[in-house]
Amino acid sequence: MIVKNTNAGWEIVTQTGHAFLACQIANKLSTKFKNNYWLETLLAVYNHETLKTDFNSGSILNEKGMPLDFRESYATDAETIDKIENMAKTISYRSSLVSALTIRHLKFLHPELFANKKVDYNSFIRKVCRDFSIKSKEFEQMYGVLQFSDRLSLIICFDELPQTSRKVEINNSLDGNSIFIQNEESKFILDPWPFESDEISIYKELRVMNSAKFKTENSFLKEYHEMEIKKLSFKFYK
Repeated sequence: MIVKNTNAGWEIVTQTGHAFLACQIANKLSTKFKNNYWLETLLAVYNHETLKTDFNSGSILNEKGMPLDFRESYATDAETIDKIENMAKTISYRSSLVSALTIRHLKFLHPELFANKKVDYNSFIRKVCRDFSIKSKEFEQMYGVLQFSDRLSLIICFDELPQTSRKVEINNSLDGNSIFIQNEESKFILDPWPFESDEISIYKELRVMNSAKFKTENSFLKEYHEMEIKKLSFKFYK
């Protein structure tokens, strides 16, 4: 989960919630980024975070009983390797293209974990591309959608949108050209503009916890599920 300490309480965005925000972003992209396998691409954007990344994998509270942001994980290197390998194995049994794109993303995030493994995921990706008659360049363009959408979603979820008169680079994964967000008079402008419409609106789903800390993970989960679901909207302009 993604955790932010605010005056109102702990703001919690699940990683699967972040993935849904990424899916909103991808769905609004220009048609030039959408090929014949758009549904599979969109599903990969949503499935790049699985249920194993939220409340059923590892600690959700730190030693003080406070919600634990995934970036502060207590997992050892061995535990991380085991988790990623299990995720890749589970994902490989899904729809083939969805699996290949999601595993491609795990490889981007953890390249060191994909070297010299018993299962050759590079061969798996090549086989899927061959079976679907997709050239490697087209596959990388499909993956670029996932990478761009994931990064912009994280910028939003981490509250890293730029302050007035500043700009932040997203990445260059869509077509090789870096895309930036700039804050101009409290309006977020993207340049170059990657979306179909001249203005888009998206939202992130969050909960704000009342308690400052929790005695047990079960007490955290109980309060989490009882809290009001909030929608925080964002607009971007050409």
